[in-house]
Amino acid sequence: MKLEHAIAPIKHGHRAINAVACTFAVRLRAVYGASYYRLGVFMALWHLRSNRKPTGGRLHRFRKKMRMDRGSMPVETKIGKRQVSKKKARGGSSKLRLSSVELVNVADPKTGKVQRVPVVTVKENAANPHYVRRNIITMGAVIETKMGLARVTSRPGQDGIVNAVLVKEKK
Repeated sequence: MKLEHAIAPIKHGHRAINAVACTFAVRLRAVYGASYYRLGVFMALWHLRSNRKPTGGRLHRFRKKMRMDRGSMPVETKIGKRQVSKKKARGGSSKLRLSSVELVNVADPKTGKVQRVPVVTVKENAANPHYVRRNIITMGAVIETKMGLARVTSRPGQDGIVNAVLVKEKK
């Protein structure tokens, strides 16, 4: 095969890409799965200052982006069989990322006791109104449990557990 044919554009949907880029994409799909490649998981999330001043003028960077400025994809904790993954964190520590949960630790402020009860559904979520429909639990979400309504006090995507305080008891 001639070199011109090896790097000739390949038709891919409505655009043409070269063979090198195509083989790279195939490798990415093989290693990480097609869904990750399509969703753009390879984009980095940056925790940096705004590019604008409070007055609206342009803010010039005093340094380049560094690895420590990079964030990670948010974990959307759902209701279901418990699934936890461990992630390395900065400074040698680790974070437990909770993908799904079925039991929650609910503290009753009147009695001071904590019980482990099943989660029924998500009633409110100030982080995103669509999270209620999708039953995604985040810190501050109001969930319905067997004891009643409870507000989540832990960060399930980082702590690996769901703790909540009883807001309204069931009668």
